[in-house]
Amino acid sequence: MVAALKRLQWICAALVCLSVHAKDIAAYKIGDVAQEDIKATVPFDVVNAVATDSLKSSRALEVPAIYRNDTDMTNVMIKKFFTAFDLGRSNFLKAVVASYGKDALDDATLSAPDFGYFLTSYNVANKSFPVPPELADMWAGGDAGAAYRTRLLGSLLQAMNGHVRPDKLPPLLIIHKNIRVVPVNSLDETLSLSSADKHGYIIVATNIPTITHLRKVFRDQFSQEEQPLARVLANFIQPDCLPDVLLTQQARNLAVSKILVADHFQIGQTIVARGKTIDGQTEAALNAYSEKLLPGALNQQIAAAHAQAAEEQQRADQAQQRAQAEQQQAQSDRAAAVLAQQQQQQALADREVARKQAQDEQAHSAAMQEQVLAAQTFALKIHERNEWLMAAVGGVSVLALVVLWRLISQRRTVPISVPAKLQRMEKPSAPVPTELAPYLAQTLKEAVVQGLAAQRAELLEAQRMAAQEINELVHRLDQLQAPMQERLRAYQDRIQELQKELTQRNEENRELLKMKIEMMRRHLESERGRVKLN
Repeated sequence: MVAALKRLQWICAALVCLSVHAKDIAAYKIGDVAQEDIKATVPFDVVNAVATDSLKSSRALEVPAIYRNDTDMTNVMIKKFFTAFDLGRSNFLKAVVASYGKDALDDATLSAPDFGYFLTSYNVANKSFPVPPELADMWAGGDAGAAYRTRLLGSLLQAMNGHVRPDKLPPLLIIHKNIRVVPVNSLDETLSLSSADKHGYIIVATNIPTITHLRKVFRDQFSQEEQPLARVLANFIQPDCLPDVLLTQQARNLAVSKILVADHFQIGQTIVARGKTIDGQTEAALNAYSEKLLPGALNQQIAAAHAQAAEEQQRADQAQQRAQAEQQQAQSDRAAAVLAQQQQQQALADREVARKQAQDEQAHSAAMQEQVLAAQTFALKIHERNEWLMAAVGGVSVLALVVLWRLISQRRTVPISVPAKLQRMEKPSAPVPTELAPYLAQTLKEAVVQGLAAQRAELLEAQRMAAQEINELVHRLDQLQAPMQERLRAYQDRIQELQKELTQRNEENRELLKMKIEMMRRHLESERGRVKLN
Protein backbone atom coordinates (compact mmCIF):
# COMPACT_ATOMS: atom_id res chain seq x y z
CA MET A 1 0.00 0.00 0.00
CA VAL A 2 2.83 2.38 0.84
CA ALA A 3 4.54 1.57 -2.42
CA ALA A 4 1.35 2.30 -4.32
CA LEU A 5 1.01 5.69 -2.60
CA LYS A 6 4.61 6.58 -3.44
CA ARG A 7 4.06 5.59 -7.07
CA LEU A 8 0.92 7.75 -7.20
CA GLN A 9 2.78 10.71 -5.71
CA TRP A 10 5.55 10.34 -8.33
CA ILE A 11 2.98 10.29 -11.14
CA CYS A 12 1.26 13.39 -9.74
CA ALA A 13 4.56 15.23 -9.49
CA ALA A 14 5.38 14.38 -13.07
CA LEU A 15 1.95 15.56 -14.19
CA VAL A 16 2.39 18.83 -12.30
CA CYS A 17 5.82 19.37 -13.84
CA LEU A 18 4.40 18.67 -17.24
CA SER A 19 1.51 21.04 -16.64
CA VAL A 20 3.97 23.78 -15.72
CA HIS A 21 6.16 23.42 -18.78
CA ALA A 22 4.07 21.57 -21.29
CA LYS A 23 2.29 24.59 -22.65
CA ASP A 24 5.39 26.70 -22.97
CA ILE A 25 7.49 23.90 -24.47
CA ALA A 26 4.85 22.94 -27.01
CA ALA A 27 4.25 26.59 -27.96
CA TYR A 28 7.85 27.52 -28.74
CA LYS A 29 8.71 27.68 -32.45
CA ILE A 30 11.76 28.74 -34.40
CA GLY A 31 12.25 32.50 -34.02
CA ASP A 32 10.41 32.78 -30.68
CA VAL A 33 12.12 34.23 -27.62
CA ALA A 34 12.23 32.16 -24.42
CA GLN A 35 10.22 33.78 -21.62
CA GLU A 36 12.08 31.95 -18.84
CA ASP A 37 14.90 29.54 -18.27
CA ILE A 38 13.95 25.99 -19.21
CA LYS A 39 15.99 23.37 -17.37
CA ALA A 40 15.94 19.61 -17.70
CA THR A 41 14.26 17.71 -14.91
CA VAL A 42 15.19 14.35 -16.41
CA PRO A 43 18.27 13.33 -18.42
CA PHE A 44 17.74 13.02 -22.18
CA ASP A 45 19.59 13.04 -25.50
CA VAL A 46 18.79 14.95 -28.67
CA VAL A 47 20.32 14.61 -32.12
CA ASN A 48 22.37 17.62 -33.17
CA ALA A 49 21.47 17.90 -36.85
CA VAL A 50 24.00 20.62 -37.62
CA ALA A 51 26.91 18.81 -36.02
CA THR A 52 25.82 15.55 -37.61
CA ASP A 53 25.71 17.08 -41.10
CA SER A 54 29.08 18.75 -40.59
CA LEU A 55 30.71 15.52 -39.40
CA LYS A 56 29.15 13.54 -42.24
CA SER A 57 30.42 16.06 -44.80
CA SER A 58 33.97 15.93 -43.48
CA ARG A 59 33.98 12.16 -43.18
CA ALA A 60 32.48 11.70 -46.65
CA LEU A 61 35.40 13.55 -48.23
CA GLU A 62 37.76 11.01 -46.71
CA VAL A 63 36.14 8.25 -48.83
CA PRO A 64 38.11 8.03 -52.13
CA ALA A 65 36.29 9.06 -55.26
CA ILE A 66 35.69 6.14 -57.68
CA TYR A 67 37.16 6.41 -61.18
CA ARG A 68 36.57 4.02 -64.08
CA ASN A 69 39.77 3.00 -65.88
CA ASP A 70 39.17 2.09 -69.55
CA THR A 71 41.81 -0.57 -70.18
CA ASP A 72 41.16 -0.51 -73.94
CA MET A 73 41.93 3.20 -74.40
CA THR A 74 45.57 2.56 -75.44
CA ASN A 75 44.50 0.14 -78.19
CA VAL A 76 42.01 2.67 -79.51
CA MET A 77 44.72 5.35 -79.59
CA ILE A 78 47.12 3.04 -81.50
CA LYS A 79 44.48 2.27 -84.16
CA LYS A 80 43.73 5.97 -84.63
CA PHE A 81 47.43 6.77 -84.98
CA PHE A 82 48.07 4.07 -87.61
CA THR A 83 45.01 5.16 -89.59
CA ALA A 84 46.03 8.83 -89.50
CA PHE A 85 49.67 8.04 -90.40
CA ASP A 86 48.74 5.87 -93.41
CA LEU A 87 46.14 8.38 -94.61
CA GLY A 88 48.65 11.26 -94.27
CA ARG A 89 51.25 9.39 -96.33
CA SER A 90 48.68 8.56 -99.02
CA ASN A 91 47.53 12.19 -99.28
CA PHE A 92 51.11 13.46 -99.32
CA LEU A 93 52.16 11.09 -102.15
CA LYS A 94 49.10 12.11 -104.17
CA ALA A 95 50.13 15.74 -103.80
CA VAL A 96 53.73 14.90 -104.86
CA VAL A 97 52.48 13.09 -107.98
CA ALA A 98 50.16 15.99 -108.79
CA SER A 99 53.03 18.52 -108.52
CA TYR A 100 56.01 16.54 -109.87
CA GLY A 101 54.37 13.82 -111.95
CA LYS A 102 55.98 11.04 -109.96
CA ASP A 103 55.88 9.73 -106.39
CA ALA A 104 59.64 9.29 -105.88
CA LEU A 105 61.98 12.33 -106.06
CA ASP A 106 65.75 12.47 -106.14
CA ASP A 107 67.96 14.23 -103.61
CA ALA A 108 68.47 17.30 -105.82
CA THR A 109 64.73 17.87 -106.08
CA LEU A 110 64.30 17.36 -102.36
CA SER A 111 67.01 19.92 -101.53
CA ALA A 112 65.62 22.49 -103.97
CA PRO A 113 63.71 25.50 -102.58
CA ASP A 114 60.65 24.51 -104.60
CA PHE A 115 60.17 21.42 -102.50
CA GLY A 116 60.21 23.55 -99.35
CA TYR A 117 57.51 25.80 -100.87
CA PHE A 118 55.55 22.69 -101.83
CA LEU A 119 55.74 21.28 -98.28
CA THR A 120 54.65 24.58 -96.72
CA SER A 121 51.69 24.81 -99.07
CA TYR A 122 50.74 21.19 -98.37
CA ASN A 123 50.83 21.63 -94.57
CA VAL A 124 48.67 24.75 -94.81
CA ALA A 125 46.06 22.78 -96.75
CA ASN A 126 46.32 19.58 -94.65
CA LYS A 127 46.24 20.59 -91.01
CA SER A 128 44.72 17.23 -89.94
CA PHE A 129 48.16 15.61 -90.33
CA PRO A 130 51.02 18.12 -90.98
CA VAL A 131 54.17 16.52 -92.38
CA PRO A 132 57.53 17.54 -90.84
CA PRO A 133 60.47 18.11 -93.27
CA GLU A 134 62.24 14.94 -92.14
CA LEU A 135 59.21 12.78 -92.74
CA ALA A 136 58.48 14.60 -96.04
CA ASP A 137 61.97 13.75 -97.34
CA MET A 138 61.43 10.09 -96.42
CA TRP A 139 58.04 9.81 -98.11
CA ALA A 140 59.04 11.78 -101.22
CA GLY A 141 62.29 9.79 -101.51
CA GLY A 142 60.43 6.46 -101.57
CA ASP A 143 60.86 5.54 -97.90
CA ALA A 144 57.68 4.46 -96.04
CA GLY A 145 58.91 6.14 -92.83
CA ALA A 146 58.57 3.05 -90.63
CA ALA A 147 61.32 4.13 -88.24
CA TYR A 148 59.81 7.59 -87.90
CA ARG A 149 56.39 6.09 -87.26
CA THR A 150 57.84 3.81 -84.58
CA ARG A 151 59.39 6.81 -82.83
CA LEU A 152 56.08 8.69 -82.83
CA LEU A 153 54.19 5.63 -81.55
CA GLY A 154 56.76 5.14 -78.78
CA SER A 155 56.23 8.71 -77.60
CA LEU A 156 52.47 8.20 -77.51
CA LEU A 157 52.76 4.92 -75.60
CA GLN A 158 55.13 6.50 -73.12
CA ALA A 159 52.64 9.29 -72.52
CA MET A 160 49.83 6.77 -71.99
CA ASN A 161 51.93 4.51 -69.79
CA GLY A 162 50.19 5.79 -66.65
CA HIS A 163 46.68 7.02 -65.96
CA VAL A 164 45.26 10.32 -67.12
CA ARG A 165 42.12 12.08 -65.90
CA PRO A 166 40.01 14.98 -67.19
CA ASP A 167 40.85 18.57 -66.29
CA LYS A 168 37.50 19.41 -64.71
CA LEU A 169 35.52 17.50 -62.12
CA PRO A 170 31.77 16.96 -62.38
CA PRO A 171 29.55 19.12 -60.16
CA LEU A 172 29.22 18.05 -56.52
CA LEU A 173 32.30 15.82 -56.78
CA ILE A 174 35.19 16.74 -54.51
CA ILE A 175 38.49 14.85 -54.36
CA HIS A 176 40.11 14.95 -50.92
CA LYS A 177 43.36 13.00 -51.28
CA ASN A 178 43.00 9.57 -52.84
CA ILE A 179 40.92 8.07 -55.62
CA ARG A 180 39.89 4.47 -56.23
CA VAL A 181 40.66 3.27 -59.77
CA VAL A 182 38.53 0.38 -61.03
CA PRO A 183 39.61 -1.29 -64.31
CA VAL A 184 36.74 -1.83 -66.77
CA ASN A 185 36.58 -3.08 -70.34
CA SER A 186 34.26 -0.25 -71.32
CA LEU A 187 33.23 3.02 -69.72
CA ASP A 188 29.59 1.97 -70.17
CA GLU A 189 30.09 -1.28 -68.27
CA THR A 190 27.70 -1.88 -65.35
CA LEU A 191 29.62 -1.53 -62.09
CA SER A 192 28.45 -2.20 -58.54
CA LEU A 193 29.83 -0.84 -55.29
CA SER A 194 30.92 -4.28 -54.11
CA SER A 195 32.72 -4.93 -57.40
CA ALA A 196 34.46 -1.56 -57.15
CA ASP A 197 35.65 -2.36 -53.61
CA LYS A 198 36.85 -5.80 -54.72
CA HIS A 199 38.67 -4.92 -57.96
CA GLY A 200 39.62 -1.28 -57.39
CA TYR A 201 42.91 0.03 -56.01
CA ILE A 202 43.83 3.30 -54.29
CA ILE A 203 46.04 5.90 -55.99
CA VAL A 204 47.02 9.32 -54.72
CA ALA A 205 45.14 11.88 -56.78
CA THR A 206 48.27 13.95 -57.49
CA ASN A 207 49.92 10.94 -59.13
CA ILE A 208 47.33 10.95 -61.94
CA PRO A 209 48.00 13.92 -64.27
CA THR A 210 45.27 15.83 -66.04
CA ILE A 211 44.87 15.58 -69.78
CA THR A 212 46.13 19.15 -70.40
CA HIS A 213 49.29 18.59 -68.39
CA LEU A 214 50.04 15.26 -70.07
CA ARG A 215 49.55 16.69 -73.58
CA LYS A 216 51.93 19.56 -72.80
CA VAL A 217 54.56 17.13 -71.57
CA PHE A 218 54.09 15.11 -74.76
CA ARG A 219 54.50 18.15 -77.07
CA ASP A 220 57.65 19.28 -75.26
CA GLN A 221 59.46 16.18 -76.56
CA PHE A 222 59.34 17.39 -80.21
CA SER A 223 61.35 20.02 -82.04
CA GLN A 224 59.97 23.32 -83.33
CA GLU A 225 59.50 21.93 -86.85
CA GLU A 226 57.55 18.94 -85.45
CA GLN A 227 55.23 20.99 -83.23
CA PRO A 228 52.31 21.10 -85.74
CA LEU A 229 52.37 17.29 -85.93
CA ALA A 230 52.89 17.03 -82.15
CA ARG A 231 49.73 19.06 -81.51
CA VAL A 232 47.78 16.74 -83.79
CA LEU A 233 49.21 13.63 -82.13
CA ALA A 234 48.52 15.05 -78.67
CA ASN A 235 44.82 14.97 -79.48
CA PHE A 236 45.09 11.18 -79.72
CA ILE A 237 45.82 11.12 -75.98
CA GLN A 238 42.47 10.82 -74.17
CA PRO A 239 41.61 10.39 -70.49
CA ASP A 240 41.42 6.74 -69.52
CA CYS A 241 40.18 7.45 -65.97
CA LEU A 242 36.75 9.05 -65.68
CA PRO A 243 34.94 9.74 -62.38
CA ASP A 244 31.80 7.81 -61.46
CA VAL A 245 29.76 10.38 -59.54
CA LEU A 246 26.83 8.12 -58.70
CA LEU A 247 28.97 5.26 -57.40
CA THR A 248 31.14 7.69 -55.42
CA GLN A 249 28.06 9.20 -53.77
CA GLN A 250 26.79 5.71 -52.89
CA ALA A 251 30.12 4.77 -51.30
CA ARG A 252 30.25 7.98 -49.27
CA ASN A 253 26.62 7.72 -48.14
CA LEU A 254 27.23 4.17 -46.99
CA ALA A 255 30.35 5.20 -45.09
CA VAL A 256 28.62 8.00 -43.15
CA SER A 257 25.16 6.41 -42.79
CA LYS A 258 25.75 5.45 -39.14
CA ILE A 259 27.34 8.72 -38.03
CA LEU A 260 25.21 10.54 -35.47
CA VAL A 261 26.06 13.43 -33.13
CA ALA A 262 23.84 13.82 -30.04
CA ASP A 263 23.71 16.43 -27.25
CA HIS A 264 23.23 15.08 -23.73
CA PHE A 265 21.37 17.06 -21.08
CA GLN A 266 21.75 16.30 -17.37
CA ILE A 267 19.19 17.06 -14.67
CA GLY A 268 19.27 20.77 -13.95
CA GLN A 269 21.12 21.68 -17.15
CA THR A 270 19.67 24.69 -18.99
CA ILE A 271 18.05 23.81 -22.28
CA VAL A 272 17.33 27.39 -23.30
CA ALA A 273 18.03 30.58 -21.34
CA ARG A 274 15.58 33.39 -20.85
CA GLY A 275 15.59 35.86 -23.74
CA LYS A 276 17.30 33.35 -26.07
CA THR A 277 15.93 33.08 -29.60
CA ILE A 278 14.72 29.60 -30.48
CA ASP A 279 16.61 28.09 -33.41
CA GLY A 280 16.30 24.68 -35.08
CA GLN A 281 18.57 22.86 -32.66
CA THR A 282 16.87 24.42 -29.61
CA GLU A 283 13.45 23.47 -30.97
CA ALA A 284 14.65 19.88 -31.46
CA ALA A 285 15.92 19.80 -27.85
CA LEU A 286 12.60 21.13 -26.53
CA ASN A 287 10.67 18.55 -28.55
CA ALA A 288 12.88 15.74 -27.22
CA TYR A 289 12.45 17.04 -23.67
CA SER A 290 8.67 17.20 -24.15
CA GLU A 291 8.60 13.59 -25.34
CA LYS A 292 10.72 12.59 -22.34
CA LEU A 293 8.17 14.13 -19.98
CA LEU A 294 5.22 12.04 -21.23
CA PRO A 295 3.23 10.53 -18.34
CA GLY A 296 4.10 7.06 -17.18
CA ALA A 297 0.51 5.98 -17.72
CA LEU A 298 0.96 6.49 -21.45
CA ASN A 299 4.05 4.31 -21.39
CA GLN A 300 2.16 1.70 -19.41
CA GLN A 301 -0.68 1.84 -21.89
CA ILE A 302 1.76 1.38 -24.74
CA ALA A 303 3.40 -1.48 -22.87
CA ALA A 304 0.00 -3.05 -22.22
CA ALA A 305 -0.89 -2.66 -25.88
CA HIS A 306 2.40 -4.31 -26.83
CA ALA A 307 1.74 -7.12 -24.34
CA GLN A 308 -1.77 -7.61 -25.68
CA ALA A 309 -0.48 -7.64 -29.23
CA ALA A 310 2.20 -10.15 -28.22
CA GLU A 311 -0.43 -12.33 -26.52
CA GLU A 312 -2.68 -12.19 -29.57
CA GLN A 313 0.30 -13.02 -31.74
CA GLN A 314 1.10 -15.94 -29.46
CA ARG A 315 -2.49 -17.20 -29.66
CA ALA A 316 -2.40 -16.82 -33.43
CA ASP A 317 0.87 -18.74 -33.54
CA GLN A 318 -0.63 -21.50 -31.39
CA ALA A 319 -3.71 -21.64 -33.60
CA GLN A 320 -1.48 -21.82 -36.64
CA GLN A 321 0.57 -24.59 -35.04
CA ARG A 322 -2.62 -26.51 -34.24
CA ALA A 323 -3.80 -26.03 -37.81
CA GLN A 324 -0.45 -27.23 -39.09
CA ALA A 325 -0.60 -30.22 -36.73
CA GLU A 326 -4.11 -31.06 -37.93
CA GLN A 327 -2.99 -30.64 -41.52
CA GLN A 328 -0.02 -32.91 -40.91
CA GLN A 329 -2.32 -35.43 -39.22
CA ALA A 330 -4.69 -35.30 -42.19
CA GLN A 331 -1.76 -35.74 -44.55
CA SER A 332 -0.57 -38.68 -42.43
CA ASP A 333 -4.04 -40.22 -42.57
CA ARG A 334 -4.21 -39.72 -46.32
CA ALA A 335 -0.78 -41.24 -46.67
CA ALA A 336 -1.85 -44.21 -44.52
CA ALA A 337 -4.98 -44.63 -46.65
CA VAL A 338 -2.92 -44.46 -49.82
CA LEU A 339 -0.47 -46.94 -48.34
CA ALA A 340 -3.29 -49.29 -47.39
CA GLN A 341 -4.75 -48.99 -50.88
CA GLN A 342 -1.33 -49.69 -52.38
CA GLN A 343 -0.94 -52.68 -50.07
CA GLN A 344 -4.38 -53.90 -51.13
CA GLN A 345 -3.44 -53.52 -54.78
CA GLN A 346 -0.13 -55.26 -54.10
CA ALA A 347 -1.95 -58.07 -52.29
CA LEU A 348 -4.33 -58.44 -55.24
CA ALA A 349 -1.39 -58.47 -57.62
CA ASP A 350 0.41 -61.03 -55.43
CA ARG A 351 -2.76 -63.09 -55.29
CA GLU A 352 -3.04 -63.02 -59.08
CA VAL A 353 0.63 -63.96 -59.44
CA ALA A 354 0.21 -66.75 -56.89
CA ARG A 355 -2.92 -67.97 -58.70
CA LYS A 356 -1.03 -68.06 -61.97
CA GLN A 357 1.87 -69.83 -60.28
CA ALA A 358 -0.55 -72.33 -58.72
CA GLN A 359 -2.14 -72.94 -62.11
CA ASP A 360 1.30 -73.43 -63.63
CA GLU A 361 2.27 -75.78 -60.81
CA GLN A 362 -1.00 -77.69 -61.17
CA ALA A 363 -0.38 -78.02 -64.90
CA HIS A 364 3.17 -79.13 -64.20
CA SER A 365 1.92 -81.54 -61.53
CA ALA A 366 -0.60 -82.97 -64.00
CA ALA A 367 2.17 -83.36 -66.54
CA MET A 368 4.31 -85.08 -63.91
CA GLN A 369 1.43 -87.38 -63.00
CA GLU A 370 0.96 -88.24 -66.67
CA GLN A 371 4.68 -88.99 -66.87
CA VAL A 372 4.44 -91.21 -63.75
CA LEU A 373 1.42 -93.01 -65.20
CA ALA A 374 3.27 -93.44 -68.48
CA ALA A 375 6.25 -94.83 -66.59
CA GLN A 376 4.00 -97.21 -64.64
CA THR A 377 2.27 -98.30 -67.88
CA PHE A 378 5.66 -98.83 -69.48
CA ALA A 379 6.77 -100.87 -66.45
CA LEU A 380 3.61 -103.00 -66.69
CA LYS A 381 4.23 -103.56 -70.37
CA ILE A 382 7.80 -104.59 -69.62
CA HIS A 383 6.54 -106.91 -66.89
CA GLU A 384 4.02 -108.46 -69.26
CA ARG A 385 6.72 -108.83 -71.91
CA ASN A 386 9.00 -110.45 -69.34
CA GLU A 387 6.22 -112.91 -68.48
CA TRP A 388 5.81 -113.74 -72.17
CA LEU A 389 9.55 -114.12 -72.50
CA MET A 390 9.60 -116.46 -69.50
CA ALA A 391 6.84 -118.44 -71.08
CA ALA A 392 8.74 -118.49 -74.36
CA VAL A 393 11.89 -119.61 -72.55
CA GLY A 394 9.92 -122.34 -70.85
CA GLY A 395 8.47 -123.39 -74.19
CA VAL A 396 11.88 -123.36 -75.83
CA SER A 397 13.27 -125.36 -72.95
CA VAL A 398 10.50 -127.94 -73.29
CA LEU A 399 11.03 -128.05 -77.04
CA ALA A 400 14.75 -128.53 -76.52
CA LEU A 401 14.09 -131.34 -74.08
CA VAL A 402 11.68 -132.97 -76.54
CA VAL A 403 14.23 -132.71 -79.33
CA LEU A 404 16.89 -134.13 -77.05
CA TRP A 405 14.60 -136.97 -76.06
CA ARG A 406 13.81 -137.77 -79.67
CA LEU A 407 17.45 -137.82 -80.58
CA ILE A 408 18.17 -140.21 -77.82
CA SER A 409 15.22 -142.41 -78.82
CA GLN A 410 16.39 -142.52 -82.46
CA ARG A 411 19.81 -143.75 -81.47
CA ARG A 412 18.31 -146.65 -79.53
CA THR A 413 15.97 -147.99 -82.32
CA VAL A 414 16.92 -151.05 -84.44
CA PRO A 415 17.86 -150.18 -87.98
CA ILE A 416 15.44 -151.47 -90.64
CA SER A 417 16.68 -152.48 -94.04
CA VAL A 418 15.35 -150.13 -96.57
CA PRO A 419 16.05 -150.12 -100.19
CA ALA A 420 18.83 -147.85 -101.32
CA LYS A 421 16.55 -145.87 -103.58
CA LEU A 422 14.05 -145.35 -100.78
CA GLN A 423 16.84 -144.40 -98.42
CA ARG A 424 17.94 -141.77 -100.86
CA MET A 425 14.44 -140.41 -101.20
CA GLU A 426 13.56 -140.35 -97.49
CA LYS A 427 16.98 -139.53 -96.05
CA PRO A 428 16.40 -136.95 -93.35
CA SER A 429 18.49 -133.83 -92.86
CA ALA A 430 21.53 -134.05 -90.69
CA PRO A 431 20.43 -134.28 -87.08
CA VAL A 432 21.69 -131.96 -84.42
CA PRO A 433 24.58 -133.50 -82.62
CA THR A 434 23.79 -134.58 -79.14
CA GLU A 435 26.71 -132.70 -77.60
CA LEU A 436 25.41 -129.30 -78.96
CA ALA A 437 21.99 -129.46 -77.32
CA PRO A 438 23.15 -128.25 -73.88
CA TYR A 439 24.99 -125.34 -75.46
CA LEU A 440 21.93 -124.35 -77.46
CA ALA A 441 19.76 -124.31 -74.36
CA GLN A 442 22.37 -122.30 -72.46
CA THR A 443 22.58 -119.73 -75.30
CA LEU A 444 18.81 -119.31 -75.35
CA LYS A 445 18.79 -118.82 -71.59
CA GLU A 446 21.55 -116.19 -71.71
CA ALA A 447 19.70 -114.29 -74.47
CA VAL A 448 16.52 -114.30 -72.43
CA VAL A 449 18.38 -113.26 -69.23
CA GLN A 450 20.16 -110.37 -71.03
CA GLY A 451 16.83 -109.14 -72.42
CA LEU A 452 15.31 -109.28 -68.97
CA ALA A 453 18.30 -107.41 -67.50
CA ALA A 454 18.05 -104.69 -70.14
CA GLN A 455 14.32 -104.29 -69.58
CA ARG A 456 14.86 -104.18 -65.79
CA ALA A 457 17.49 -101.41 -66.25
CA GLU A 458 15.02 -99.44 -68.39
CA LEU A 459 12.34 -99.91 -65.74
CA LEU A 460 14.67 -98.71 -62.96
CA GLU A 461 15.70 -95.63 -65.02
CA ALA A 462 12.04 -94.76 -65.66
CA GLN A 463 11.29 -95.10 -61.95
CA ARG A 464 14.31 -92.91 -61.04
CA MET A 465 13.23 -90.17 -63.47
CA ALA A 466 9.68 -90.28 -62.11
CA ALA A 467 10.97 -89.96 -58.54
CA GLN A 468 13.20 -87.03 -59.53
CA GLU A 469 10.28 -85.22 -61.20
CA ILE A 470 8.13 -85.76 -58.11
CA ASN A 471 10.90 -84.36 -55.86
CA GLU A 472 11.21 -81.29 -58.07
CA LEU A 473 7.44 -80.79 -57.93
CA VAL A 474 7.48 -81.01 -54.13
CA HIS A 475 10.39 -78.55 -53.95
CA ARG A 476 8.66 -76.00 -56.19
CA LEU A 477 5.47 -76.31 -54.17
CA ASP A 478 7.49 -75.62 -51.02
CA GLN A 479 9.04 -72.54 -52.65
CA LEU A 480 5.59 -71.30 -53.68
CA GLN A 481 4.28 -71.78 -50.16
CA ALA A 482 7.19 -69.89 -48.48
CA PRO A 483 6.32 -66.41 -49.94
CA MET A 484 2.69 -66.99 -48.99
CA GLN A 485 3.76 -67.62 -45.39
CA GLU A 486 5.89 -64.47 -45.46
CA ARG A 487 2.96 -62.41 -46.76
CA LEU A 488 0.73 -63.89 -44.06
CA ARG A 489 3.26 -62.88 -41.40
CA ALA A 490 3.51 -59.36 -42.96
CA TYR A 491 -0.27 -58.98 -42.86
CA GLN A 492 -0.33 -60.12 -39.21
CA ASP A 493 2.43 -57.64 -38.29
CA ARG A 494 0.60 -54.82 -40.09
CA ILE A 495 -2.63 -55.65 -38.26
CA GLN A 496 -0.79 -55.52 -34.94
CA GLU A 497 0.75 -52.16 -35.84
CA LEU A 498 -2.64 -50.75 -36.83
CA GLN A 499 -4.13 -52.03 -33.58
CA LYS A 500 -1.38 -50.26 -31.62
CA GLU A 501 -1.96 -47.12 -33.63
CA LEU A 502 -5.69 -47.41 -33.00
CA THR A 503 -5.10 -47.24 -29.27
CA GLN A 504 -3.05 -44.06 -29.66
CA ARG A 505 -5.27 -42.12 -32.08
CA ASN A 506 -8.28 -40.02 -31.12
CA GLU A 507 -11.89 -40.92 -31.74
CA GLU A 508 -12.13 -39.26 -35.17
CA ASN A 509 -9.48 -41.61 -36.62
CA ARG A 510 -10.73 -44.86 -35.07
CA GLU A 511 -13.26 -45.60 -37.81
CA LEU A 512 -10.63 -45.30 -40.55
CA LEU A 513 -8.22 -47.58 -38.70
CA LYS A 514 -11.01 -50.10 -38.05
CA MET A 515 -11.72 -50.19 -41.77
CA LYS A 516 -7.98 -50.72 -42.43
CA ILE A 517 -7.84 -53.56 -39.88
CA GLU A 518 -10.94 -55.19 -41.34
CA MET A 519 -9.52 -54.95 -44.85
CA MET A 520 -6.19 -56.48 -43.71
CA ARG A 521 -8.07 -59.30 -41.96
CA ARG A 522 -9.98 -60.06 -45.14
CA HIS A 523 -6.69 -60.21 -47.05
CA LEU A 524 -5.31 -62.54 -44.37
CA GLU A 525 -8.32 -64.87 -44.55
CA SER A 526 -8.17 -64.96 -48.34
CA GLU A 527 -4.45 -65.79 -48.24
CA ARG A 528 -5.04 -68.53 -45.65
CA GLY A 529 -7.82 -70.00 -47.77
CA ARG A 530 -5.62 -69.99 -50.83
CA VAL A 531 -2.76 -71.65 -48.87
CA LYS A 532 -5.15 -74.39 -47.69
CA LEU A 533 -6.41 -74.83 -51.24
CA ASN A 534 -2.85 -75.25 -52.53
